[in-house]
Amino acid sequence: AIIPLAVLGTYAIGRFSGSEPTRRAGLILSESAAFTVLTTEIGQYVFAEQRPQEGGKLAFFSSGGHGVSGHTSIVAAMAVPMDRLFFQVRPDDGHWRRAGKYLGKAALYSLPVMTGWSRLNDNKHYAWNVVLGLGTGYMIGDFVASAHGMEGRSGADRHWGVAPGHGDRGGQGLMLRWSLR
Repeated sequence: AIIPLAVLGTYAIGRFSGSEPTRRAGLILSESAAFTVLTTEIGQYVFAEQRPQEGGKLAFFSSGGHGVSGHTSIVAAMAVPMDRLFFQVRPDDGHWRRAGKYLGKAALYSLPVMTGWSRLNDNKHYAWNVVLGLGTGYMIGDFVASAHGMEGRSGADRHWGVAPGHGDRGGQGLMLRWSLR
């Protein structure tokens, strides 16, 4: 609850103070948090797995599951937009500013990993639940940042897509594809 409240607080501060950059940052982070919570809830419904200390039984399409780590996904969802808002390295940045931005990036992207590790260590999730949480958060954060015109790596464009597909043995399903340029 702390992250969504902080994000909404950022938006409110920007809105009431008249600071457009702060309002925009709060809006982008709010969208990322909201879409991540929604996607994580859907993932937890699809992969309704009990916590490890409860036996870890996996059921599909059932309520009350924990198959996607919500803590990990929400922290990961903040990393990509914050990176693109505050830590993009520019050609005119000096050595100290570049170093600071790289340290900021390292902190941003290590926080979700540390959150996932703590969820594993506390026996709240299995590794695959944490990986799904990381993937969900990073992907939604990237979608939202891209929708607001914030490009990744030095303006390089990332392309994501979900499409119907079929497996090697003819089974039907969904494919996630991406390419980095």
